[in-house]
Amino acid sequence: DKKIIDEVKIIRPDVIFIDPERLESEEKRAIETIKPDINKILKIYGDFCKNICIEMPPRIKLESLKKLGEFEAEYLSYKNKLSRLNLYFGDLKKCEVSAADVNGARLEKNECTIPIKKVINPLKYLYEPTSAIEVSNTINELCFQIKAFIIEKASDEKVLLSSEILTDSEYVKLTKPYRVLGF
Repeated sequence: DKKIIDEVKIIRPDVIFIDPERLESEEKRAIETIKPDINKILKIYGDFCKNICIEMPPRIKLESLKKLGEFEAEYLSYKNKLSRLNLYFGDLKKCEVSAADVNGARLEKNECTIPIKKVINPLKYLYEPTSAIEVSNTINELCFQIKAFIIEKASDEKVLLSSEILTDSEYVKLTKPYRVLGF
């Protein structure tokens, strides 16, 4: 709507947040079915505001969004479940990919090159990472931050972490911790 665009141009906001419409009946999310057209939105509003946040369906394939340009993909968890995918453009972008929780913990993917040790059996504590950690592929960064190991698994089950200590790191908010009573 040209009237809305003209009003926003006059205001000159520092940040624009866009929550586009998605088809409820759609089984597999695709950028082409999101309304309004994200490419057009970025072109129109990007001319006068570079800091844009777009909320996207959290299970959309990140590769399909690369044509939008340079952005940070932040996967957000609520109650240990994947809830949102926010794309940050301009100065809002801090890294390529991050995982966050509504309780305030945020972990940036940094291509962690520290080898994470694996264990076969659980230690004293188990940590179940949020879905945001799994989708953002920040499991190594989380292991490093909470001093945990990945439990080797026989199938494609959920990734579990284990440690001898119950850490007080803020990053524990990105997990559901458990005490192992016996094994």
